[in-house]
Amino acid sequence: MSTDSHGPTAHAIEAQDQWPADDLKPAEQLLLTDAKAGILRNFAHDGRVDHQAMKEWEEARAVRAAVLRHLVVMKQWPVHSRGVRLRGARIIGWLDLESVELRCPLRLEDCYLDSPIALNYATASWITLLRCRVDGGLAAEHLETKELRLEGSAFGGVLRLSRADITGGLFCHGVQLTGRDNDGNALFGDGMKVGGGVFLDKEFTAAGAIRIADADITGVLYCPGAQLTGADNDGNALVGFRMKAGAVFLNDKFTAAGAVWLSNADVSGHLACQDAQLTKANNKRDALIGDGMKVGGGVFLQGSTAAGAIRLANAQITASLDCRDAKLTGADGDGNALVGDGIKVGRGVFLEGFTAAGAVRLLGAEITAGLVCQDAKLTGTDSHGNALVGDGMKVGGGVFLSQGFTATGAVHIPTARIGGSLWLNGAKLAEPVALWARRVHVDGQLTWAPRSPVSGLVDLEQARVHRLEDDWSLPDAHWPPAGKLRLAGFTYDEFGGENQASWEQRLDWIRKSHRPKTDNRPPVFAAQLYEQLARVYRQTGQESDARQVAIARRSDLRRLGTLTRSQKLGNWLLDKTIKHGYQPLRAIVLLAAVYLVVLLVAWGAQHHDSVIVPAKSTKDIHPPPTAVQCSPGYPCFYPAGYAVDVVVPIINLRQAENWRVDGQAPWGWAYLAAGWVATGLGWAFTTLAVAGYTGLVRKE
Repeated sequence: MSTDSHGPTAHAIEAQDQWPADDLKPAEQLLLTDAKAGILRNFAHDGRVDHQAMKEWEEARAVRAAVLRHLVVMKQWPVHSRGVRLRGARIIGWLDLESVELRCPLRLEDCYLDSPIALNYATASWITLLRCRVDGGLAAEHLETKELRLEGSAFGGVLRLSRADITGGLFCHGVQLTGRDNDGNALFGDGMKVGGGVFLDKEFTAAGAIRIADADITGVLYCPGAQLTGADNDGNALVGFRMKAGAVFLNDKFTAAGAVWLSNADVSGHLACQDAQLTKANNKRDALIGDGMKVGGGVFLQGSTAAGAIRLANAQITASLDCRDAKLTGADGDGNALVGDGIKVGRGVFLEGFTAAGAVRLLGAEITAGLVCQDAKLTGTDSHGNALVGDGMKVGGGVFLSQGFTATGAVHIPTARIGGSLWLNGAKLAEPVALWARRVHVDGQLTWAPRSPVSGLVDLEQARVHRLEDDWSLPDAHWPPAGKLRLAGFTYDEFGGENQASWEQRLDWIRKSHRPKTDNRPPVFAAQLYEQLARVYRQTGQESDARQVAIARRSDLRRLGTLTRSQKLGNWLLDKTIKHGYQPLRAIVLLAAVYLVVLLVAWGAQHHDSVIVPAKSTKDIHPPPTAVQCSPGYPCFYPAGYAVDVVVPIINLRQAENWRVDGQAPWGWAYLAAGWVATGLGWAFTTLAVAGYTGLVRKE
């Protein structure tokens, strides 16, 4: 029979199925006796076990690993159904239980094992190592057991559990893993199955990564307060991609010196990371990777800190994403601190009091309730200068960028669809771009009341809101200056708020959005903005304001549009006369003024010799008629009637047929010219009056 320094080898003993009775040491004899009776063999008695002194334990407390193996595997020595229970012993040698079936539970408490433990492909009922110190690691790949308890134990090597099948729970409360493999892993559990929970809490520490990719955990992954002080070679501290779990708790000061990688994980309940401290990012500058994961409850990051980006792209979260008071001090290579492209959230996204040193990216996100960013501080930007990116996102409730919200980059939300309201009251926006909301659709209201004047670009082109509420108690309502406001195609149904703008202020607001002519492009004049404003005024019964806006539209077209010189002249004439058809009475007044002038001139000409003369032959009339002397057989001259014939083309009193100005008389040419001018003005003012009253001028 072959032997080693501690007696016969395990393989030799197993081969003969018998252990020589004379080869057992006193401590081992006591263990066999207590195992038969089903009682705990306690070499430490009631004393406290000092792990530092374990290596110096005397021979009386030593049990060879081979003897222990023989006891739990072979049938030579009787064992009570309670199993083998040992406390305060020094176990010498490699405890090799690989590929065997343990015939009873094994429980080691406060023991020191100077070599690794092998449980690969083993089958056992219960295995318990409480507060033990193992100089090596624990290899339990493909282990089948009802329960594995390792509470309070310290392992100098790697804990290997890949493909293990544990029908109950894996208990690692307070475990210390000081070893790591070549890839930087301290616990390797890819593909393991756990019918209960996995508990890595209560001062659990690991100097390397915890890797449980593709694991299937029916219960919870419970890690509150765990301290993962190491990471794998890629900078990840917890690797659980594609794993399944009933819930994941990384809260209560959970600390990871590397990224938490949970992409494509399937979590039936909550992912709770409240007050987690992700102190380092991985090689890609990510701190939490949850791309494509499914969460049946909510994702909670309240009060957590992260030194890298939080990635949740295409994740599906049944409840809320709650990041209130979280602090993201790092960002990925593109400058993003929170990435949620394509994320689907069954309730709301809460970023109240949230701080991010990079951009918040929600491209194409679908959020059933609201996006709440009150008092959020977005102090960083992505590579394009954006602080909040929500292109095409859909939000069923409101978007609250209010009450202390601060962005050092652009709020970029084009084509977003918001079922509630968009609130910007109390927000502080950035420059050179403050808000890019082109083609955004807001079913509720747009509340615009930034806490300070906005100097960056605000783009609302083609945007659609139900109600526009801006606070005109603020200077210019804190809208940006001319050239920085874009409103072409912006539509709204009504105005709201206590401090509404006058029609003059609204016109100035519109005029800010016109783009002047440059060397590279023609000027941009948006007539739709005037039409939209006038329409809203008419719908609310403000007809006078609506007319003023309509007049301003045509006047501004002359100044800001692309009219030719002749078109500008016609526009100017309509503006100064009948205000583009909206004040046709002005033409009547002007026509009356011309009539009065002609009347006075005709009266004066009547009393100047030979200025007003008969227009028809009077050779048979005696005495000959004059402007001041009537004669029988010829109509008398009446200045009032003559003025009507000259000025009003649609009325004929026949005065102009019977009397004319003699251009050969003294000053006759002046009277003649005045008559031509008066006739022209009469035609013009009459035509304008008719066109104004019939609405021809107001037609587009």
